[in-house]
Amino acid sequence: MLSEREKARIVSIEGGAGVRKKLTDLGIIPGKYITVAYGSGGGPRVLVVDDTKVMVGQGMLQKIIVEL
Repeated sequence: MLSEREKARIVSIEGGAGVRKKLTDLGIIPGKYITVAYGSGGGPRVLVVDDTKVMVGQGMLQKIIVEL
């Protein structure tokens, strides 16, 4: 899990085709960088991808594999 203001590169997306499609539609794809704009604890987080903010819930967040 990334903390607020941390930036990381997306390595892969785990999960089924539906999860991968939804995240891809949001611009969350391997090779891109994401930054956690805000959010903590067990709730959703707002991510910045290509200067666009998207809100992602915990279930989907756990499917995004990143490296710092």
